[in-house]
Amino acid sequence: MAIEILVPRLGWSMDEGTFSKWLKQEGELVQEGDALFELESDKATQEVESFDGGILRLPADAPQPGEVVVVGQCLGYLCEPDEPLPAAGAPTEQAGSGPQVEVPAEPASPQVSQSDPPASPSARRLARKLGVDIRQLAGAGNGRSITEEDVRAAATAHADPLPQKNGSGQSDKPRQAVSPRAAARAVELDISLSGVTGTGRGGRIRERDVMAAVQGTVARQPAAGTQTEQSHVHEPATAATDRAASQPTVPGLSFRKTIAERMVAATQQSAQVTLMVKTDVTELLGLREEFKSASKLQKIEVPSITGMFTKLVAAALQHHPQLVHQWTDGGIVVPDGVHIAVAVDTEHGLLAPVLRNVPELPIAEITRQLPALIQRARARQLTPAELQGGTFTLSNLGGYAVDGFTPILNLPQSAILGIGRISREPIVVGDKIVVGDQVSLSLTFDHRVHDGAPAADFLQTVCEILKQPGPWLMQ
Repeated sequence: MAIEILVPRLGWSMDEGTFSKWLKQEGELVQEGDALFELESDKATQEVESFDGGILRLPADAPQPGEVVVVGQCLGYLCEPDEPLPAAGAPTEQAGSGPQVEVPAEPASPQVSQSDPPASPSARRLARKLGVDIRQLAGAGNGRSITEEDVRAAATAHADPLPQKNGSGQSDKPRQAVSPRAAARAVELDISLSGVTGTGRGGRIRERDVMAAVQGTVARQPAAGTQTEQSHVHEPATAATDRAASQPTVPGLSFRKTIAERMVAATQQSAQVTLMVKTDVTELLGLREEFKSASKLQKIEVPSITGMFTKLVAAALQHHPQLVHQWTDGGIVVPDGVHIAVAVDTEHGLLAPVLRNVPELPIAEITRQLPALIQRARARQLTPAELQGGTFTLSNLGGYAVDGFTPILNLPQSAILGIGRISREPIVVGDKIVVGDQVSLSLTFDHRVHDGAPAADFLQTVCEILKQPGPWLMQ
């Protein structure tokens, strides 16, 4: 019997990901443990191994590279050598790569309580958007409450979870299937799928059907401020749909969506305050020049400005360990060490790989590890472990004409330090004015965890260490 290849859940908060590519070809033999396909989720691309063996068979609607897929979606099948591709609705076995989402076309009618089951407000809103009756769902949340994931699973399996019953209690019409992309588009456009006509195999609703329904609704609406006048000529639905389909889209939308969700969550779920200061880094730059001179005589790596800041900020955090504390629903948590995430700008979006136990790393080791992390980030080769567990973040915009900015927290972290450009400026030293190198620092912290005075004290310590970095870099 054919075994379904399902989208796995790669992280506890994962609902969907982006299909990258197959690592096996149609008709190729797959053995247990073989890398089967690549899936992008939570800013990282992972190879997914097969838990079973068989011949890879791909249906006509198998996802293409770059398409968004949802957890539990069937991507293809593992079949016996002479076994044909399963037909729609044919019985299959579930592979070990994820939970099964598709259900039989006409399951037995469950007993429905007259009262609504417990459900979160967001799950209720989502159910209204997708036309899902939550009374038919079995909740998987605490106390069997219904979650957004339960609603999405029901919407993905069926567009009409509550068909009209005739006098005998049987359904007057079969339930209608809907593709995951169509369900996602319906959520995005805030429309119900109950009135959408599917043009896919077996009446399955596809994304183009959702777009056609939306454009058709717009075309039928009268002009603003009129009741029956036809003073505005509306574009035909088919033309509007073609025009919408031809509009250029931004690649990597799933990646950008993850960044957007985290940025919004950080601003809404924390009390952010930013402190700014300028400090002298003349000695720091001079020390780096000494590294450059020494590298000509012997083979040593010259540390980057970001690498030196990473080491020096870690030293300051040892004197102010409360800056790595984190706010949780259960109270303030003390992490197990100083693990610094370094923001990296890539063509796909912002990533923050993590250097672990930085106070214990000599500057030479940081100089070796950090460029490798940055290179893997830009090549999208980071593992999820390399993006998790940070307790403090550095964001360096010193390569641009930026003095100060307000960095956004990288939750659940409670502090992030922004580094601006280094510029030559007049500095008062005693009774004299000299020219030195100044850098702008911006510390954003969570006021739920830290008060202003301790945060300012930490920032002052950073400034003092930067003015005399030699001893701290040698630790």
